[in-house]
Amino acid sequence: MVDPDAPGPAAPLLADFLHWIVSDIQPQCITTQERKTVAPYMLPTPLSVTPHRYTFLIYRQPPNYAPPPSLNYLPGVRAAFDLAAYVKEAKLQGPVGGNYYLEGLAQDLPIV
Repeated sequence: MVDPDAPGPAAPLLADFLHWIVSDIQPQCITTQERKTVAPYMLPTPLSVTPHRYTFLIYRQPPNYAPPPSLNYLPGVRAAFDLAAYVKEAKLQGPVGGNYYLEGLAQDLPIV
């Protein structure tokens, strides 16, 4: 999960901001492999009034996948995370799926 608009769409100086990486994701019917958290989940905290994208991408990982050593330095690599370099270094294929949602500080809020 990355935020390609951090801290806001007008000036994405921190893009891609890394929020989460999980490896070895399989359907529940495959019990021989457990999910592993590579980069712990970081709650989205939009800093702009304008909504920006939180993007989930799914890649096919190679057999015997091991996370690149660069991720050992979290949280330092979260801002300006080089997603393309990570995908290349980890030898991931894809993306094979994805989704996103929009969130910003100017969401529709009831006025009290």
